[in-house]
Amino acid sequence: YFVQNQKDLGLDWIAFAHVHHGLRKETADRDEAFVKELARHLNVPLFIHHLDGESLKASGSVEENARKARYKAFFEIAARSNCRADAILTAHHANDQAETLLMRLRRGTSLKGLRGIQFIRNDGVYRPFLNIPRSEIEAYAVKNHLSWCEDETNADKAFERNFIRHAILPRIEAENVQAVKQLCRIAQVG
Repeated sequence: YFVQNQKDLGLDWIAFAHVHHGLRKETADRDEAFVKELARHLNVPLFIHHLDGESLKASGSVEENARKARYKAFFEIAARSNCRADAILTAHHANDQAETLLMRLRRGTSLKGLRGIQFIRNDGVYRPFLNIPRSEIEAYAVKNHLSWCEDETNADKAFERNFIRHAILPRIEAENVQAVKQLCRIAQVG
């Protein structure tokens, strides 16, 4: 979307950044190859950063360690002289927001915690798809003949977010098809 509409959006330059976490050797290599081919096809510069998967597993939550390392890598890439990035855009969507809110509610949260994921962080990270449900993004991709890769670990319910994604959120949506959008509205109130 951003590449096709770059001029209309007033974007002078676009690049892709891909972080290989070193946690899923075979499919992570497939994902990296996919991003390389996409960047080549769209003629967009690509910056790749490899992490040490073993160090991400060393202590604490692998998910949290990977998230922190990924953002650190994005900022390192953005600071490179051959990148010159003014902002970092991520593909977080409405379902991510709903899952985050439900995770925080399960753990117990304050009113600040109900703010969920923010559209714009103080450090230059933007999330332009945050109010768009995953189903709409997938429909757009199908309509425009776009392909994507699925991280198979997203199906592993041992991770809290995936449990919410596959077990809790579908139950809520069965009662209210607008649940994701309503959770996103709650996150905007803060």
